[in-house]
Amino acid sequence: MNDKPTIEDWVALAEAALAAAKKATSEEERRHLLERAAIYAELAEHARWPRA
Repeated sequence: MNDKPTIEDWVALAEAALAAAKKATSEEERRHLLERAAIYAELAEHARWPRA
């Protein structure tokens, strides 16, 4: 069994963070969620490449 998150897992987290950012009630919360979305997108990009 592979416990490592998949590309799809990271993309889903990024999309959820973006959706939450749209509903954020403060600029600070919105910025935090957008930063999280960017991190998840970066992790999805790294998950694309196989490890040696």
